[in-house]
Amino acid sequence: MSRNEKVAKAARDACRGGPLRDPVTNKMLEPFDLFTPGSLRAQLTGMMCWDAVLECAVRGGGISKWAARQMTPQAARWSRFIPLAAPVIRTRREMKELPAGFFIGFFEMASDCEMAQKLIHAMVCVGHGKAAGTKNACIGIGEPSGWEELDLAERLHWGGSASFTVGNRSIYVRVRDLDTDPLVANMVPPDPPR
Repeated sequence: MSRNEKVAKAARDACRGGPLRDPVTNKMLEPFDLFTPGSLRAQLTGMMCWDAVLECAVRGGGISKWAARQMTPQAARWSRFIPLAAPVIRTRREMKELPAGFFIGFFEMASDCEMAQKLIHAMVCVGHGKAAGTKNACIGIGEPSGWEELDLAERLHWGGSASFTVGNRSIYVRVRDLDTDPLVANMVPPDPPR
């Protein structure tokens, strides 16, 4: 199973309350109810959206904890999570064709300069134009809290100079492919001290 497939499966399972495998031991984790304390869904619901995406990727076995720490966005350094050179999704069709498991970053322009984009939200693509995430209301659809799956292709207002708009805000959607991104492939922990 590829990195992307592992991440997408974990995201879908968390939405449905399905079982997960421990990425280290490969043993089936205890089945969890949708919002029982300790369930992945409950944990993801309580996190910042980008932290929830990274936790989902770690719990699904798509990336290591070490890689997740390297990718955690901090203040103006969101490019650790989604690089500035990452592809932009601009249309409903592109969203529908986006493979499951890609990280999705939602950016708002702070000025006319592309370098002034601000990461405002993050989700995991689960395929067919849908994505899973928490605290989704900031992009104009979904709930203010709760890990949920949403149909982005159909529910967002795509088009214009940005990917989509929410009121008078222009939002750009950038994506990161964990399977082909050389930065992710090379994110291995340094050798332990001797």
